[in-house]
Amino acid sequence: IFNYAEKGTNYFNRIEFKEIAKYYDEVKQEKGLYDFADLIYEAYHQLKDDEGALSLVKQNINIAIIDEAQDINQLQWDFMMLLFANEQMVVVGDPMQNIYNFRFSVPENFSTEYLAKFFDEVIQLDLAYNYRSTKEIVQAGNILRKCGGDTLELIPARASKKGSVEFMEVFDNVQEGTKVAEIIMGLLDVGYKASDIAVVTRTNRVLREIVQVSLVK
Repeated sequence: IFNYAEKGTNYFNRIEFKEIAKYYDEVKQEKGLYDFADLIYEAYHQLKDDEGALSLVKQNINIAIIDEAQDINQLQWDFMMLLFANEQMVVVGDPMQNIYNFRFSVPENFSTEYLAKFFDEVIQLDLAYNYRSTKEIVQAGNILRKCGGDTLELIPARASKKGSVEFMEVFDNVQEGTKVAEIIMGLLDVGYKASDIAVVTRTNRVLREIVQVSLVK
């Protein structure tokens, strides 16, 4: 639809994005295809409008277990409530681990206040023990949780291990990449080899577009 060479950038404004989304939907309809979001949307509305089909689906399910609840968007929540309101449902998640804002997740729905609208009884159990990480990592995570406004303080189940965690505040991606590059160069200067160093990020895009660019510079 757009000529990147003429456009001079890979980023789209709102008007361009709407054009792309409209074209995308037209192609799907023309070819008779559904994507993941379409399947949820169609299933939700068909079951909502057909009580017989809804009863048929519900009678085969005794209990629902929803994992990573903090990443569910509103349509998915509506779908779950349509199926399981006032039934038995276990919801597991951590609002502080929400990573799907880009597709409109609503971690605030993962609360006793929200769920109480759909269930006569809501029981909250805090999973406070962390069995995955060492004591130092859990303590560092607790600091970040507190900064994010979370009141749950995790309890480390594993012992301490030699090492350290350092926090650094940055204001944009460029500064973040520069800081990481400076740390790596400093380690190389004191005798570490490149093979001694690992950079862990949430996505490869961060490495490719932020860290790698700063290292090359």
